[in-house]
Amino acid sequence: MKKAYKALEKISSILFTGQKIVLILMVIGIVGVTIADIFLRIVISRGIAWAQELCIALFMSLIFLGANIAIKTDGEIKIDLLHFKNNHIQTAVLTVADVVCLAIIAYLVYSSVASVQNVLVHPQKLATLPLDYAILYMVMPVGFVLMFIDKTVAVLRRIYDKDLSLRLHEEAVKMENRDE
Repeated sequence: MKKAYKALEKISSILFTGQKIVLILMVIGIVGVTIADIFLRIVISRGIAWAQELCIALFMSLIFLGANIAIKTDGEIKIDLLHFKNNHIQTAVLTVADVVCLAIIAYLVYSSVASVQNVLVHPQKLATLPLDYAILYMVMPVGFVLMFIDKTVAVLRRIYDKDLSLRLHEEAVKMENRDE
């Protein structure tokens, strides 16, 4: 199982590098198209007809493809209600919460694939771009699969990296003591 963890961690790291490049290009695209649209509206009083739809499509893709970065960096929104003094109990509680998140992400993968299948059966096109909605919908399962991979790596890291679990627990106890 530890070999699978190391392999998944390596795959996640490689995907992360490529993903950062794609996300940077998307942001450059959004900013470039928006600036060009504003410039043309001011100079010739006519904007780019497809600029808004392209920016929305890129922004949506940016969200789905970038959401796993929060998971990878342990920055997703969480509500910590339970803090235990015992590191083993705290690690077990956090691992159970992560496994529940994995189950939810798995359901989201399943649901997003069903959405893509539905759009493929009933094709629709964007109004101003020669782009099929199915292409936009395909970003959802890809993003959710990336989230699933990174959450799996996080769960396995919590199980196999005892030093990390101890550091996280100590930080939580320090924060709890500071709040008191």
